Amino acid sequence: MIQTQALQLHDYNDWLTLWQQYLQTHQANLSHDTTLNTWKYILSANETNLIGLGVYANNKLQGFAHLVFHHNTWDARDCCYVEDLHVHAASDSDALPLEKALITATRLLAQERNCCLVYWHASSKHRPANLDLYNELAQQTDCVKFTIHL
Repeated sequence: MIQTQALQLHDYNDWLTLWQQYLQTHQANLSHDTTLNTWKYILSANETNLIGLGVYANNKLQGFAHLVFHHNTWDARDCCYVEDLHVHAASDSDALPLEKALITATRLLAQERNCCLVYWHASSKHRPANLDLYNELAQQTDCVKFTIHL
C-alpha cells in the first residue's frame, strides 16, 4: 500500500540515504551542514514555504519531494515548485506509482494552499517512463533553464 505524508523526524536515516542517492544521481556534493540545514528547514514548524513529502510503501520511506511555495508576479496566489523529487525502487514499474503518488499529493497540497500552479524541471536524461508520467500529469512547456552559480 502506498501512502504519502509530511516527512517526520523518525524518517531522517531513510531520507538521508535517499537524499545521498539523489545527489549522486545529479553528480552533486553538498556539505554535511547543508544537508542538516535542509532537513532542519523541512521539519521546522516555523518554515511554511519549504515542505518535505514522503512516499511510503509498506510503511517504509521510498521517496521524497521537497516543495517550495513562493510568490510570483503572474498571479496573486503562490506557486509550488517541486525542487527535488526522488524515489528508490527496484524497477520503473515499481517507481512510477510512487512518483505519481508524490506528484498527486503535491497537487492536492498546492490546491489546499490555493496555489495557482505546481511546476518542476526535469532532465532530458530521465528515463522515458518518467517523462511519460510527467506528460500524463502535467503540461510540458517550452522553457529552457539557465543558471548562474554564485
